[in-house]
Amino acid sequence: MLLEYVELKGEALKEQITQFEGKWEMSFEEFSRQCQEGSLQADPYSWEVEQDFWAWEQAVTLLRHYETLEVYGHQGFC
Repeated sequence: MLLEYVELKGEALKEQITQFEGKWEMSFEEFSRQCQEGSLQADPYSWEVEQDFWAWEQAVTLLRHYETLEVYGHQGFC
């Protein structure tokens, strides 16, 4: 049951990440790099950019975590 929850959360996070990638037309890594370099077309300190950055970073981080849990779950640890 836990594994099913992790898989569902993972799918929702992938969808959220896909939406951000579509909105900004780049990966999170590229978005983050452009924010740091100041080369993003938008103001990196604007409310919209900061909100997207934090939400996108959270989604990417959680997805990595859930993917690790899925691996352990398929190996019988969850």
